[in-house]
Amino acid sequence: MKKRIAFFAIIGVLLFSVTKSALACKGSQVLFQDNFAALDPAWGNPSQNLNVRDGKLVLQPDVNAGFVSINQANLYNDIDACIKVSMAKSDDPSWGGGLVFWAKDNSNYYALLVSGDGQFSIRRYVNDRALTPVDWRENPAVKKGIGQVNELRIVTNGNQATAYVNDTQVVTFNGQPPDGGSLIGVKGSSAEKSQITWEFSDLKVTKPEQVTGGPTNPPSSQPQLPQGGQVLYEDNFATLNPGWGSPGPNISVGNGKLIIQPDVNSGFVAINQTNRFNDIDATIKVSMAKSDDTTWAGGLVFWAKDTNNYYALLVSGEGLFAVKRYVDSRALTPVDWSQNATIKRGVGQVNELRVVTKGNQATAYINGTQVTTFNGQPPDGGSLIGVKGSSAEKSQITWEFSDLRVLKP
Repeated sequence: MKKRIAFFAIIGVLLFSVTKSALACKGSQVLFQDNFAALDPAWGNPSQNLNVRDGKLVLQPDVNAGFVSINQANLYNDIDACIKVSMAKSDDPSWGGGLVFWAKDNSNYYALLVSGDGQFSIRRYVNDRALTPVDWRENPAVKKGIGQVNELRIVTNGNQATAYVNDTQVVTFNGQPPDGGSLIGVKGSSAEKSQITWEFSDLKVTKPEQVTGGPTNPPSSQPQLPQGGQVLYEDNFATLNPGWGSPGPNISVGNGKLIIQPDVNSGFVAINQTNRFNDIDATIKVSMAKSDDTTWAGGLVFWAKDTNNYYALLVSGEGLFAVKRYVDSRALTPVDWSQNATIKRGVGQVNELRVVTKGNQATAYINGTQVTTFNGQPPDGGSLIGVKGSSAEKSQITWEFSDLRVLKP
């Protein structure tokens, strides 16, 4: 099952397909290529997990484990990379493999993965912990079955990457390339009770010939933040970045805004899976866009481990704010509901929320005014960000978010 892959940080090998036909990388300047006539030392030493055979790089991860091989030949900036990948031998087609890109090392990288049962995903590993910028989904471009060859291609432009499978564009998303250039590689996983053989061929990395548009989601109007901080992530919600999940009745985008419409008498939280952060200086604009009850609240999620464990800076339509903490979905209140004159009241009013964290301390601002500082418990290994909104007991509320920006303090 795909979820088994999602739980194992070691699974999923992303292999990008290079063909002599239409899918071949478009760049005329070749940065690296390998036909796997022999095992180039940049891949590492031959072993029971890694070897070459008949013009193919062969990965055989241990049972119930994954294996990643990062090529140490070159560091790259923007790339147009292609490779062919095949699940050559397996009794369980639900596992994944593919092309590794934006890699810093064996514990920090992205991967475009395809499975034997016709799904693809983008995975990110941060110190071996798995994130899912693009969750597993079916696509008719992916060939199903043991022995089928899928041609994978990744084109990067700054912090944007576009993935292709068999010459079909399947997704574009924003990410966080490592500073100073990145490495490429391959990855494969074996099933829980049996070994899987992955074969890769025709790897080619070129310099993109031209880029059709810049990185998505530059902020349309910059929040007022201190100058000089390194931008870690930003989103102007021109489209729904896959890191937020798939569009549905509770989440969508429109007119440069992320729109949350929780079900009646419930809340909805969206956690962005693009990046994991340590200390942050994060800002977002929030508005109760449609409601007949202004007592409910929405706002910025931070120090998030997942959708059941997080903190949130919330504002209500009647001018109150609070900091809520959720532990396995149980609510705590580190900062209780309080009125503050800086909060704009009423339906349609826009409030700008900001959270600055340092270690286990967080400081909250609303419309440029500091409203509270408190101590908390950030998750180990970095945290995620997100948004949250609630609907009233008898009616649905529409929340709109815009101009998200995360800086390094």
